[in-house]
Amino acid sequence: MKMINPLLSSGSFETFVEDPSHPFLLNLLQLVKKEVAKTGDAQKLLTSIEVFCGMIQFVGEPRKKSLTQLMVFLSHKYPKIRGTTANTLYETLMVYDDIVDEEKQEEVMTILMEINWSVSILFPDWDTEEQNIIY
Repeated sequence: MKMINPLLSSGSFETFVEDPSHPFLLNLLQLVKKEVAKTGDAQKLLTSIEVFCGMIQFVGEPRKKSLTQLMVFLSHKYPKIRGTTANTLYETLMVYDDIVDEEKQEEVMTILMEINWSVSILFPDWDTEEQNIIY
């Protein structure tokens, strides 16, 4: 998984920018998501954040599924995962400025940078089982 992000960054998958419906992108996303599902390995999770942010460059389903996974990471039980997701997503949105509507861009960027992602995010009305469903 560590090699996927350099490949994304170097433009190796640029062919798929023009054809975002190619099954390779969705298969790649599915494999990365499967690799990090229910893991407690923080390094794997941190690496996957970079991959999901790198996949935002592709329009359509790859972008939608990547953003969905990143939203899940923003509510992850580990503060480091939440904070890294917010920072990496912020940087990604600076590069790909067509992802968020222009009128909401400032609000989204402010939320990503101003929220204290290190505080606990327990949901008091949920039991532990329900909180695990989020991830």
